Order: sequence, then structure tokens, then C-alpha cells
Amino acid sequence: RNFVAFGGTVSVTLAVGDFGINFMGTFRFERSTIDVTTGTGTASTTVMKVGLEDVSATIIEGGVTVNLLDVNGAFIMKSGTPGGIAGKITIGEISVDGIDAFDVSVTNVSIEINTTGDQISATIGSTSFSYTAAQGNYLAVRGTLEVAIVAGPVEVNLSGTFGFEKTTLTVNGAPESIIKFYAENASASITAGDSENPIGLTITGINGGFILKSGTPGGIAGKVEIDEITLSGVPGISVSVNIAFIEINTTGGAISGTVGSTSFDYSADEGQYLAVGG
Repeated sequence: RNFVAFGGTVSVTLAVGDFGINFMGTFRFERSTIDVTTGTGTASTTVMKVGLEDVSATIIEGGVTVNLLDVNGAFIMKSGTPGGIAGKITIGEISVDGIDAFDVSVTNVSIEINTTGDQISATIGSTSFSYTAAQGNYLAVRGTLEVAIVAGPVEVNLSGTFGFEKTTLTVNGAPESIIKFYAENASASITAGDSENPIGLTITGINGGFILKSGTPGGIAGKVEIDEITLSGVPGISVSVNIAFIEINTTGGAISGTVGSTSFDYSADEGQYLAVGG
């Protein structure tokens, strides 16, 4: 077996005009031969490993600053057939500062990827990952988002945990590439008008998941549930909707899935289906 490794704690500062970048953390690069388990068995394979621990970075462009904190991750870059990259990265927080009337932060971010076309698993430093054969071409991103936008008398707020996955799902006995999107414990509000008598639309307790399917037939399937929708501040009008739901399937056939914390199951008779209630 062949083995080469180098690593260390790195601190870098780069400034070019109004652009600057600072990052520091522990990095490790390793070229070695390891046993990689795939659907056809276990074989010795030459790979490149990349690991990073306790990394932080700051990117500055003019008056705008992007901060990344508590970055940890690991990847395997694999040649041969099938080749590709597999691994995952977690980020404790991403924040953007310096944009007037716009605040955004994302916490507990995770990015998982496998492009090897098969199952693969490994542990590199403090990071472990394991992908099944069905996740041979897989990408998943997840994070908790907080956004506030102010434009004159209008303020928009959005928060919650959001994620999407690009993966393969067996539909009617055949594997198909799909995209999953979901929201958990999300809320949104829009407020307009003066501070004493604002008009407000508030949506709380949003949980839902959807599958976007290409091919023939294609379409979207999923559902969303909302704890409460309220409209306030309009003279003579008061609106409140509790336990609202939307269910949809436009794929033209039977489809079921679990996306995030949301599950749904539509029969062939519900191939073109829409239901709304509350």
C-alpha cells in the first residue's frame, strides 16, 4: 500500500483592494490506498482524502462581510470506475453583515455529497459518512435560516429549517432522479404601514415536504401543513386560519415518500390531485 500525508493548522490573510479573505483551521491531505466497500464488494482503491477541523473564514467585499464559523468536514476523491467524490461538511454558522436593511444567518448547516455512483463509507479525522447504493449520486443541503428584510414601511421575516436533496427514488418499480425539498418549524411574516397601525400577515408552524420529479410522467408531489395564518390591521377585517394544509400530486401516478419530517402516499387514482383545507 502507498501512503503520503501532510497537514497542519493554517492561518491565511489575503487583501486585494476592497476584497479580503481570512481563514484559519486545521487541514489534512492524504493520498493512500484504502479498502472501499461498494455494491460489488470491497476492493483496495487509491484515493485522496481531505479533512478540515475547526475552520473559520471571513470574506470581505467592500462593506459586506460573510462569516463562516465552526467548519468541519471530510471528503474522499476517488479515481477509477466508478470515480467521484464523497463526503460531508458541517458549518456552525454563516452570517452576512453590511447590507442595509438586510440581515441573514444560517446555523447548523450540513452539506452531504456522493458522486461515485455507488455505496461508499469512510471515517476521516472526526468526520464519518456512509452512503447507500441508492445514494450513489446524491447531494443534500440543510440549515436553519433567519432572514429579515426592511424596505421602507415593509418588513419581511422568514425563519425555520430548510433542506433539499438530489437523489434517486424508485417510482413504479424504476429508479428516477428526483429533488426533495422540505421545511420544518418555519414561520413567515409581512408587515406594512406605520408602526402604530401596521397591516400584518403572519404564518406560523409551517412543516412540509415535496418531491420534484422529471421524466415521463414528471411533476410535483407532497404536502404542507400550517398551524396558523392570521391577517391583522385591516379595518373591519379579521382573518385567522388554523391547521391549514395543502396536498398536491401532479405526477400522473402513484407516489409516496418521506421528505424531512413529512410523509405522504398518493395512489394511482390521485395522480392529478390537489386538496386544500383548514
